[in-house]
Amino acid sequence: MLIAVFIAIVAVKFSSPILIFVDELFGYSSTSPWYEREKSIYRQALANQEFDIVISQFQAEPESLDRVSRSLMTRYLANEIQARSDLRVPDTTWVNRALGSNLRQISIKDAKALTESVGARYLIEGRVSRPNAVNRFNLEFSIYERDAASRRGAWKEPKQWIIEDIEFSDELPPEEAFHESMEAVLGTFGIPLRAKQEKRLESLSFKYDGQPLLEIAKKAKGTPLDRALMLQLFASLYPDSSYERELLWERSLVALEAVHPDSDLFRLLKSRANANLHRRPYALKILGEPETEMEKSHYWFLQGSMYLADQANSKIEDPVLNLISTIELEGLRRYFDRQEGYMGRRKEAEEKLPAWKFIVNNRLSTADWFDGSIHYEIQKMLQKEGLEPEPDWDNWIVLLIGVQLNQYDIELPDFLTDFTGKNINAIEHTRRLLWEQRAKNWSSVTGDRRLQEWDYFDLVYAINMSSAFKTVSNTTMKQGLPKEARTRIDTLQDAFEGRPNWHMAKALVSWQLAKKPEFRNKATRLRRNALQNAKVIQKIVPGEGYLSRSAEWYFHEMGHRNYGKYYDEPIRWDRRYMQNSPSINKKVSYGDEAWRRQLAYAVKAFDTLEVYYKSLMRSGRDEEAQQLLEENRDRFIGSRFWAKQFLAPYKGRQDDDAIAAIEKGLAQDPNVWRIRRHLATKLIDRGEYARAQRIILDTPGFSNREFAVYNTNKLSKLARLFESKDQFEMAIPLYKIAAAYNTHAWNDYYAKERLAFLSDNYADAAKFAKQNADHYKHSNEKERYLAYLFLLNRDDEAWNYLTTAFINPKKMHMPKYPVRIGFKINQSTREQVLDWLRQRKSEKNEHIPLTRLESLYFLTFVVGQQPTPQDIKTIEQLNKEFSGSEFIRNWFTGYGQFRRGECKKASSALKYANDYLIKESQELKKQVNYALPYYVGCLLKTNRAKQAYAEWKQSGDTAGTGFYHATAEALLEGYQGNHVEALKLLETAYEMKTRPKWKPIETGLHLVEIAEELMHHSGRNEYRKFILKVARTTQARKVTVWAPAVEIQYDKASLADQSKLARAIFMDPSSYRLKGISPREINSAKRWLRENQAYY
Repeated sequence: MLIAVFIAIVAVKFSSPILIFVDELFGYSSTSPWYEREKSIYRQALANQEFDIVISQFQAEPESLDRVSRSLMTRYLANEIQARSDLRVPDTTWVNRALGSNLRQISIKDAKALTESVGARYLIEGRVSRPNAVNRFNLEFSIYERDAASRRGAWKEPKQWIIEDIEFSDELPPEEAFHESMEAVLGTFGIPLRAKQEKRLESLSFKYDGQPLLEIAKKAKGTPLDRALMLQLFASLYPDSSYERELLWERSLVALEAVHPDSDLFRLLKSRANANLHRRPYALKILGEPETEMEKSHYWFLQGSMYLADQANSKIEDPVLNLISTIELEGLRRYFDRQEGYMGRRKEAEEKLPAWKFIVNNRLSTADWFDGSIHYEIQKMLQKEGLEPEPDWDNWIVLLIGVQLNQYDIELPDFLTDFTGKNINAIEHTRRLLWEQRAKNWSSVTGDRRLQEWDYFDLVYAINMSSAFKTVSNTTMKQGLPKEARTRIDTLQDAFEGRPNWHMAKALVSWQLAKKPEFRNKATRLRRNALQNAKVIQKIVPGEGYLSRSAEWYFHEMGHRNYGKYYDEPIRWDRRYMQNSPSINKKVSYGDEAWRRQLAYAVKAFDTLEVYYKSLMRSGRDEEAQQLLEENRDRFIGSRFWAKQFLAPYKGRQDDDAIAAIEKGLAQDPNVWRIRRHLATKLIDRGEYARAQRIILDTPGFSNREFAVYNTNKLSKLARLFESKDQFEMAIPLYKIAAAYNTHAWNDYYAKERLAFLSDNYADAAKFAKQNADHYKHSNEKERYLAYLFLLNRDDEAWNYLTTAFINPKKMHMPKYPVRIGFKINQSTREQVLDWLRQRKSEKNEHIPLTRLESLYFLTFVVGQQPTPQDIKTIEQLNKEFSGSEFIRNWFTGYGQFRRGECKKASSALKYANDYLIKESQELKKQVNYALPYYVGCLLKTNRAKQAYAEWKQSGDTAGTGFYHATAEALLEGYQGNHVEALKLLETAYEMKTRPKWKPIETGLHLVEIAEELMHHSGRNEYRKFILKVARTTQARKVTVWAPAVEIQYDKASLADQSKLARAIFMDPSSYRLKGISPREINSAKRWLRENQAYY
């Protein structure tokens, strides 16, 4: 049934126009449709009720206090008036949203209109300033009054008061300082107030017994302590990036106003709220000496020490308190990139709190890249509540099919996933319907002190939006597919246009598109577009919120230093870009005091400590740097920086003591990948391959699907490290685990390709290379696929693929090595190759340099061959026809003459190439002188050893050393009889982790040619062994023309395996290296080829 429905939907969808990505610039608008919708919802909701006094959120002058301070002061004032008078005060959150959340300045006209709409007589407006930008602030109040408590009463002139020099500090935030001045503030208003009630000792009465979260929000029963805890629970369940979660933390502090400080959990709840509102110094002060496991877990969280916090958290018995702490720690793990085991933690939380499963699952799934099913769960919940989205039912079936396919690791076609955006939009559009239907039944009076029904729906809608944009972000960044992400943004435009998150997604995708080669000519415009979207975000959410801080990055990258950033107090831990303040033309100092203060505010940000430490070290203040580490030795345990400092004493050491110390550290925390990888790498470098493999395979988490892509990447990278040491068998188990994840990531396809290749299954290797090439568009995978097609005798496919994948697309190059394989396998004559090259030249494809075409003849008939005199003439003729490059002519002819043994003729041409490449190496600051070894070889063969040494030394002195410098030196040493040193230099070149990027001759073949030169000169067998090693390991790494014949040439015993000779003949039937093989053996191998496929 499922398959039938799936086929039907595919037929319907493909019969419609398919969405095609168009690379136009994203639109830029200074207005926000979402913002206006948001305000209208809350204005209408408030108009359903009547109040006596409206308090608008305290406004900010340029040098002011942060949004949290101003919001909390507003809430504390509203709460105090509500509790101690008979005046009806509307919920602060509703008022803020009706007038414009996050605005620093609120229109008095809008505030008055809102006051009139709710029938209130009074409007209180507050302004906060720090005139001298110090730790004191001033409050300016204006009270507006109307003639009568009617909706049409005229406004009188406002009464105004100023309270000056309220002092605050890091351990006494501005809102708390304001709290202490509350009586003085209230006294200025002249409002009759009752005496303050004594705060009561409270205890927690709430127990989880299967109540749904919606029921908890509706009833909000219990003591003020219970209500504070429920507000914090909901705050914890919000996505990390959500601005609304801060409002719930603020409201929990208002709920705690009625609780005596000696009450159970008071210190923990107040400390946790302040920590989540960016007030770590005050949070630590409130918490004091931790006593209970809950307090200990929170204390170590504030220290950024993951494992100590986790140990205490594991002992918290109450499932709700344990969940809040678990979520808190998950944020720390995420910042540390240490979320291993998250599936187990998520499952445990779901089992403890089954009634909250889908929301708990979502909150503890930050490590997952995507989860489309969350939108389906939300849709079901809304249906149950009578809020029926208007879905495209085909698309809901598509979504369900997607969930089923994902279970079997089948990748969903793009068009299916894209259309689910309509359903996400449908969910979002029920929000206005919800408020229209239910707001009149919701009290807006007590919202600050307790949960209400609308809090639950706000949470659900926040999850819907966050999950939608999480897909966009991870498609862009984790998968590296910004074009596909752009399509997804389009599908979300209907519901989210103008929302800050929408502009952030557009900025991200524009910026990443600008990095793609196909958008190179639009890169500047795309980056400017990202900047424009960042400007919109700054306009909608000014200050230092999550999104505005992210927007800052684009200003910084685009060189915009004076962009209207506000330096409010208290600071945020991640104030990175210290630019000009908009109101005072001065640079904000970032000396030791500023660094230490930022560090005091940092909960998760180990990089604050890391950057400060590095700045001290760079300034030569080593002693102070070490003192800084000592002062913070209990902080950020488990972070990358902590692991780095642990490993620092063992840098560059591979002795037994260092290995033992690292193993001991790993035993204390087996999950620290940085330490495990470091240990494995040291063991590989020591040649202890089996031990290194065991260290890797013992990694916790490799046995399940957690962090599938991340683990695939880690395993594949280390497998390649084993392969770089010729330990192909050691790499196979790592590739197998990587491939088993089926992530469809680059390293997944690569691992599968390598497994197939190493087992001689070239058809499957081709399949996985093709999947990788199609998915990620990388040229390397396309080249390997093309080589496999030739190898598998699929010539028609190969030549067609060459045209469609390389010649026709813009910005694609001519893949020299695979085309050479095609020429060789097809036994193309010189005349056929020349005709083919001239045909390509006549097409005038500006994206394929003529030097590339010219070099194909050189590669096919000269490199690694015994070229004829006619080949040399042809090279010179082609040079005149094609590039006309004097360097190319000299390099090609010089190398060709070297291969023919005509070193006297070759010397002048190779000298020209050598001198040219010395200059190029200097300009590139990299050694790219591939002519040097051949020039040195010619000088040595013509008895000019002193000149050879001088040329070698000059090249190293002026252009640096590297691969080619080492092989040239090997020639010098070998010709002097220093064969041990020569072989050592060849091995050094062979093992270089970074092979030269500029390699007109494959590096393996180059090593063979240099070793052959030394073997012929000395007759020593050690060079033959080296040649065989290179030939065999090259064949284990890639498809190549020359390696099979080299192995046959230097190891006649390999003839016992008839397929080896057959493959050598198949790859290069005319290879001069096969001349020593008897006609009988050649004919026998050819018969084998007629009956068998060389590669399959």
